[in-house]
Amino acid sequence: MAAVQSLRTRLLETLRPLVADLDAYALIDFPNYANVGDSAIYLGQLEALRALGAPRPRFICDFRTFDRAELGRRIGPGGTILLTGGGSFGDLWPTAQDLREEIVRAFPGNPIVQLPQTIHFEKAEALQRARSAFNAHDQITLLVRDRRSLEIAGNELTARAALCPDMAFA
Repeated sequence: MAAVQSLRTRLLETLRPLVADLDAYALIDFPNYANVGDSAIYLGQLEALRALGAPRPRFICDFRTFDRAELGRRIGPGGTILLTGGGSFGDLWPTAQDLREEIVRAFPGNPIVQLPQTIHFEKAEALQRARSAFNAHDQITLLVRDRRSLEIAGNELTARAALCPDMAFA
């Protein structure tokens, strides 16, 4: 139990400066499918935001219900976009990655925080597409769950990146 509490503390300390002034924000990629691990991550995200005093998100969606115009309307030009954590950053789960890249391209003026992810690419062209999207946006923070993902982020992407425990620990 002490290990879990330690991970939760580190997670909250890492996340705190990124969500300290959240007002209008969105939480993207609700896990509307049968994966209990992703559901635990999502519940951890909600708990971490609550523990850090964030208000309720103004927009939540999954990949099926994403509406670019509605997102923009609800959070405005300066609202923060939080992308759900997990293990879908890369080309193993293309639907999640396509949504992530679409949002990064569509909202170049909004701060974006990728909640803790594992990054994995098998195909060079998929990495190049991600690099093109993410490197064109100057307000992205990537939180990653492991050192290999931090290495990929540091070598391939210009976004600020930091290690952070999985959100399920919240």
